[in-house]
Amino acid sequence: MPGILVAQLPLGAPSQGEGDMKYATIAWLAVALTPGAVSSTEKNLPFERPVELDVRHWDMFALPIQGARRIRLSYEATGYFSVECAPFPANAEPGWQPTVFFRQEVAVCPGRGSCMFDLRRTIDWEPPAQVMLILRGTGRFIIRGIVADFLESKADPVAEKRWALFWVPERVRHTTINTVTPVFWNATTLFPWTRFWGIVTTVALMVAAAAAALSKRLRQASPVAVVACASLLVYQSHWLVRSWDMFHKRLWMSTEEKIRRNYFEPEFGEIAVKARELIPERATVLIAGHPRDWYAPQCLAFNLASRRCGYSPDGTGRFLGIGGYSAVTVTEADYYICYYSDKPEPLGFKRIFELHPQVYIAQRSDKLPTSEVAHSTD
Repeated sequence: MPGILVAQLPLGAPSQGEGDMKYATIAWLAVALTPGAVSSTEKNLPFERPVELDVRHWDMFALPIQGARRIRLSYEATGYFSVECAPFPANAEPGWQPTVFFRQEVAVCPGRGSCMFDLRRTIDWEPPAQVMLILRGTGRFIIRGIVADFLESKADPVAEKRWALFWVPERVRHTTINTVTPVFWNATTLFPWTRFWGIVTTVALMVAAAAAALSKRLRQASPVAVVACASLLVYQSHWLVRSWDMFHKRLWMSTEEKIRRNYFEPEFGEIAVKARELIPERATVLIAGHPRDWYAPQCLAFNLASRRCGYSPDGTGRFLGIGGYSAVTVTEADYYICYYSDKPEPLGFKRIFELHPQVYIAQRSDKLPTSEVAHSTD
């Protein structure tokens, strides 16, 4: 099994996906690896130089690595990013995205660090799969090193995937409000763990009930209750182990820290915290977002309650309140928040905080301190 699969596409190749996503392969990263030929399966992939990726909101890049079980990236970031590594199936079609339940997203703040991804914990993982790097945010993301843990030559990929999916950690994600991550007893047939557990429990209860009916001694010991308690203990123990990483293990966190740490896109949490800090309670706020993003402007409005907010998906037209009520006009507004809107701030507003040119907070100039107004007119 080859260790590397290289698709000869230049960095920054034309988009092949949907929306803002683009697929490009960092081709010069390729090295010759045969992981089955050595005793150790963990390899530091040699670099000619750090890989600098210029990210604008949402980009996908292919790492020319094949057969990896786990990937650890050493990075340096100039902005706030949500970073994800996912296996890219050999038979994937244009527009492919990872299955939503098995996404492994890591929040990255400006600076240096490292992050680990277990590719076996996804439905799409198989030895021939390539590795996709998915970045959401804006700025430079610099890859300084990659350590890949490859599948051993004698290892059974089906067994590896089965146990990895059986113990896949539960995560808070967009779908948590409706459902949790599906767990499979058999990863090949995708037979659900809950169904297997239900069948085994039902059979065990029927046997226990029959035994209790036929034996006076067992009738006194209540085997049905014992089986029921044991079954619940097994199921709940499995759930607690999978959910451990999801739990908050601190006694207290400030509201700002919760917002900053727990949104799926770190730069959204950062702009929400700064807006709460900079905008007074009685101010009127306009919020503009990307034309295809209905969530971010409304979510910012929720985070800014009890301030009067109006949001518009494209930054033009009427700025409506939550639920479409209480429209806000530009002349009424004291502050303007842009989250990836392609429209400039309204006339008469000056930026007072900026993560980057597409995410910022602006204040009406006639309400700025005199020194700020003088500086803006220079």
